[in-house]
Amino acid sequence: MIREAYQSDTEAMVSLLKTCNLYNPLLDYSEWSHPTLVYEIDGKVIGLCQFILAKPYAYFSVIAIHPDYRRFGYGKELMAEMEEIMRLNGIKAWGGFIHEDNPSNLAHHGAALMGRGYAYMKVIEVETDVA
Repeated sequence: MIREAYQSDTEAMVSLLKTCNLYNPLLDYSEWSHPTLVYEIDGKVIGLCQFILAKPYAYFSVIAIHPDYRRFGYGKELMAEMEEIMRLNGIKAWGGFIHEDNPSNLAHHGAALMGRGYAYMKVIEVETDVA
């Protein structure tokens, strides 16, 4: 089940970040702003995804899927749910940065490499009202 993260999820989210080698001991993880979603299976947080909603494009902050649950489509489901939140907010694209050694890069989620660095961008379709 995908849902918004609760304050009570903090310990599980930090544990997931540590497991995925995404934890930074210099950061305070006691508060999560912006839309942060978790993927929960049988009461266990196995994934999380966070975006910073902004215009003209949103910024991809983090996606983490527990290693035991990778390659089952949970990351794609989280990204699809986050894109729906963006659409509802009128956002037409998202971008993010990723390390070149990351085997599951943002291109896997439909984003295209931009420029010469490691920045990716994806344009999403937004329904417009036609009167």
